[in-house]
Amino acid sequence: MTKQRFYLGTGIFIASLIASTVTGVFALPIRNPLTTLDKDKNLLANYLTQNAIPVSESYKLQHPDPVIIASFSPDGEQILTASGEIARVWDRRGELLTELTGHQDNVISASFSPDGESFLTAAGDIARVWDRQGQLLAELTGHQGTVLSASFSPDGENILTAAGDDTARVWDRRGNQIAELTGHKGSVISASFSPDGESILTASFDKTARVWDRQGQLIVGLKGHEGWVISASFSPDGEHILTASMDKTVRVWDRRGQIIANLTGHQGTIISASFSPDGNYIATASSDSTARVWDLRGQVVSELTGHQGRVYTANFSPDGDHLVTAADDNTARVWDRSGQLVAELTGHKGMVFTASFSPDGENIVSASWDKTARIWRLTSLDR
Repeated sequence: MTKQRFYLGTGIFIASLIASTVTGVFALPIRNPLTTLDKDKNLLANYLTQNAIPVSESYKLQHPDPVIIASFSPDGEQILTASGEIARVWDRRGELLTELTGHQDNVISASFSPDGESFLTAAGDIARVWDRQGQLLAELTGHQGTVLSASFSPDGENILTAAGDDTARVWDRRGNQIAELTGHKGSVISASFSPDGESILTASFDKTARVWDRQGQLIVGLKGHEGWVISASFSPDGEHILTASMDKTVRVWDRRGQIIANLTGHQGTIISASFSPDGNYIATASSDSTARVWDLRGQVVSELTGHQGRVYTANFSPDGDHLVTAADDNTARVWDRSGQLVAELTGHKGMVFTASFSPDGENIVSASWDKTARIWRLTSLDR
C-alpha cells in the first residue's frame, strides 16, 4: 500500500509537488494580444476599461483557515466551502446557514448531492453524509488511507470514494460498502461515475486510469502516461475520457481505451483538466502560468496568458463560451473561449485555489489561502 499524507485539496497537493520546479513564467509562442498585460498595469487597466464586463465582489465569506473548496449547489442558491476541519454552507447572499463539524482532519473533498438536499465531505480516512441542517446521516469507514475524493452517483443513491490505500469504494447512502475497486498500485486520487451512472473512472499515482463497472469489475485500463495520473473524467455524453498527468500531457480516450488525442505543449505540470459542457472543448490549467483551450483533436484553440503564477483551475461557464481561472497571483480571471480577457477578479490577499460559475452563469465563487471565499456578480457576459 502506498504511504502518502495529504493535507489540503488534492489539486493543491499536486501543485505543491511541482512548486520547487517552477522558477518563473515560461515564455510560450502565442498570438493572444494580452500576453504582456500583467507587465504593464496601465495597459491592463486600459484594456479592462474598454472591454471588461461589469463585475463586482458581492459577498466575502470569512473563515478561520485557508479555503480550499467553494462550489455552488445545483440550483445555485447555496455555496459549500471547506476550510480546515469544517465545511460550511452559505446562501448566495453570504449568510452562514450551517456548519458541518466533527471531522478530525482537514476536509479535502466537499460536494452537494444532485438534488442539493445532502452534503458529502471527506477528511482523513472517513467520508460523511449530512442533511441540509448539518445533521450527520452516515459515516463511511473502511479505507486504510486518506480519502482524496468523494462524490455522489448521478441519481444520488450511491457514493464513490477514492483513497490513498490504492482503492476506490462504492457505498450506499447509509454508509454500507457495496463494492471495492482493487488493482491500482498507487494512491487513487480521484474516482467518478459516468453520466449514466453505470461505469466508474479512477485515476492513480500508478500512472494509469481505469474504467470499472458498478460491481467493481475492471472493464479497461488506460495506460501510456509517464507520470502520475492526477485526474480523470468522463465527457458529458460519457463517450470520451480525459486524463491529466504529471508528465505534462492530457489524453483523450474512447471508452474502449483507445487514445484519440494527446494534448502536449504546456511547459509545466497540468494541475487540472475538464470538458466544456457540450463536450467539444477541453480546458487545462498548468504550473506554467497559463491555461489553454483545446478541441477534441488535441489542437490548441486559445491560450489564456497573463497570470503571474501557477494556474490551479480553469472552468467553463454553463454555456461554454467563457472560462474562469484561479491562480497563485491572488486573482481569478474571466476569459472568452478565444482567449480574450474580459474580467479580472481582484481583492484576495492570497493564492486563489479554485473559481467556478454558478449554474445560471451570473456569479462566480472563488476560494483562497487568505481565509475567504468570495462571491462575484457578473452583470453580463454578452458584451
